[in-house]
Amino acid sequence: MGAANQSKLANLVGVSRKAVTEWLRRPDFPVRHAAPWNDAEVEQIRRWKTTLQEDRSSSSMPGTSPNPQAGAYDPMMRMQIDTLLKREKMLHEKLKREITEGKYMPRDLVDGAMGGLAVLFVQMLDDLELSGPTRFANRTGPQVAKDIGVLLDSYRQRIIEKAQIEMVKIADLARMREEKVRGRGRPTAGSRA
Repeated sequence: MGAANQSKLANLVGVSRKAVTEWLRRPDFPVRHAAPWNDAEVEQIRRWKTTLQEDRSSSSMPGTSPNPQAGAYDPMMRMQIDTLLKREKMLHEKLKREITEGKYMPRDLVDGAMGGLAVLFVQMLDDLELSGPTRFANRTGPQVAKDIGVLLDSYRQRIIEKAQIEMVKIADLARMREEKVRGRGRPTAGSRA
């Protein structure tokens, strides 16, 4: 049987005629560069084809274009790709909904809150370093231990209060952002006159 021309070779090995034309220009093409090709040469070309790296410069994915120049059209591959795209869109919409519901906090807001807590912590360490020697001077071991415990408890309480304040700020800022985003779209049912 073999292949009498480039088009028949392209059909037999499952590529476009353009691909065969490009292959014929390559110095590593495994058989002679002119038609006709016998069955053994077609099989050799098929094996050689499997060693080639996929051309990723094409704008369309293989098998998705009905254009014969782009390669063989595969409707099953097109359905799989469409299904994957629909799933990605669904997951994206779910994520947007969960963000709106407050399940996730914007990174910049969380970073700001953590920065506020870090500043408070550093201030407490500075306070301890500067006032510690005078605060604990002329005290016995048990008194120093008790005073340090009281001081650490007060620091702990300040950090907890600051964390609560920062979390309220984050929630308020996230709510304000969401209201701003909603304000750009269509009016909600409650806002119509």
